[in-house]
Amino acid sequence: MIRVNVKLFGAFRAHGESVALVVRKHGSISDVRAALLARLGAERAELLSLSRFADSHAILAEDTPVADGAALALLPPVSGG
Repeated sequence: MIRVNVKLFGAFRAHGESVALVVRKHGSISDVRAALLARLGAERAELLSLSRFADSHAILAEDTPVADGAALALLPPVSGG
């Protein structure tokens, strides 16, 4: 198992500034998303499905491998005007 830290933004901030998760070794962003859904609950499922994960360099695809100790950000959709 590996540990990752996910910084939360937007509506997810109601759950705190960040959340530490444990996912399977050789896991991917998809595994992080599943672990976060389990932590936050089904009421956040739709918003979570529309949100993207990023590291300090790029938005990450669902199949992107995640390293132990990874620092990620969860970016919900936004609108502006």
